[in-house]
Amino acid sequence: MAPLIPTRHLNREVGIRGRFHHFRPIVGQQEPPTFGRFFVRSREQLMDTYSRSSDANSVTRAPDLQEYRAGWAGRATVLGLRFGGKRMIVAMLATLAFVLLAACAGDAAAPGTSETVSVPEDEPEVSVSIGSFSKTRLMADKRERHGSVILNDGRVLVVGGRGRGVHGALQQGFWNASAEVFDPITGDWSGTSEMTDARVAMGTAVLKDGRVLVAGGSGNKRVALNTTEIWDPATGTWTQSGDMTFFREEVVMVVLHDGRPFVTGGLNEDLSTIGTTEVYDPVTATWTETAPMSIVRAFHTATVLQDGRVLIVGGGKADPPFFKSVEIYDPETDTWSAAAEISRGRALHSATLLDDGRVLIIGGRGKLTLAEIYDPELDEWVSAGDTSLPRAQHTATMLQDGRILVVGGVGFLEMAEFYDPKTGEWTAGKNVEVARYKHAATLMDDGRILISGGVDREGILGEAEI
Repeated sequence: MAPLIPTRHLNREVGIRGRFHHFRPIVGQQEPPTFGRFFVRSREQLMDTYSRSSDANSVTRAPDLQEYRAGWAGRATVLGLRFGGKRMIVAMLATLAFVLLAACAGDAAAPGTSETVSVPEDEPEVSVSIGSFSKTRLMADKRERHGSVILNDGRVLVVGGRGRGVHGALQQGFWNASAEVFDPITGDWSGTSEMTDARVAMGTAVLKDGRVLVAGGSGNKRVALNTTEIWDPATGTWTQSGDMTFFREEVVMVVLHDGRPFVTGGLNEDLSTIGTTEVYDPVTATWTETAPMSIVRAFHTATVLQDGRVLIVGGGKADPPFFKSVEIYDPETDTWSAAAEISRGRALHSATLLDDGRVLIIGGRGKLTLAEIYDPELDEWVSAGDTSLPRAQHTATMLQDGRILVVGGVGFLEMAEFYDPKTGEWTAGKNVEVARYKHAATLMDDGRILISGGVDREGILGEAEI
């Protein structure tokens, strides 16, 4: 997917026949160029010419600019003249001359011949991009419910998951022990060594030293695992670490502020829902049991709040009814406290920490469209509006501009959508290349999102897209 970055980092283009051109990101550019520029907000709005003044908080409008309206049928109105048919060449030349003259006027406007318009620094100049999706090269192995993490060097490691199934017979798939690395610069996938245990629906986390920990999950015998392995990006090799205290699959794992991975609930070797929790110490390579949750749950979400506590929302067993229950874990005291209930019971939903410290909950089983936001300071929930489609087993990823990109879900949903916490509005996005669920989405350092694996109508996927 194309990077989505603040509009002050965008280089704007416009066609002389009024067609909309994409906004091309310039990675690393902190301020716009200082020459005159043009932009079209819609076919009914005007194209204005601006040049940057010495004051970073103001712009200078070039004098005596006439109205420019963009047409959709190969016609244009430039400086009050209408052109069409055989006279299109004249229109194009006139428009080009207008652009050059306006740019020069913007750069060399004499004192007293232009007006200065104050522009707040944080006010966007144009609508933000909704981006687009494009396929990458195929992964070496098909996989769903796998791990995917961003490495310290900007590459992405994907590991494990179930592969080679076909729709309607997914149980024919086998469990992957393989891992591979995506390089966002070259667009290539490269293999690395395999884990000792093939696994799916495990916990995956990056440790402070850059190594990657995987723990638990369902093994090849379709029973819960308690084993832990660590991958070293410097050597590309896996080493076994201390076993978890409990066998568990459908692992929900987060990394605490002190760098320790923390797991909650899931299913045990009998496929029973559990409420136990434990924490891993990378220094001693051991797991320690921590205080259990107030109820047993799987298919819930865990989110590390800005104050370091952990918010647990929803979940339940494999079948409804699902929980409205919410609780918060304090790692400083190893205690749990009840929080305000969410309005809908949810499982296989998503939870995303917003920039302002609140948590956005989207979807879940049961064809839910209502999204909700939790405020930990007030201990209350508010509506965040409705998604255009009900979603479960989707992904919801925060972009660098603070918006949330929602992709996929049960039902093979093609259309992506955005939530803007600043406005509280939902916006339709472009269609993905492959409609999928049970996939992974990882935000890369350049602002793009790598979407890998999952399940489509034909079975388990080896396709990835950005």
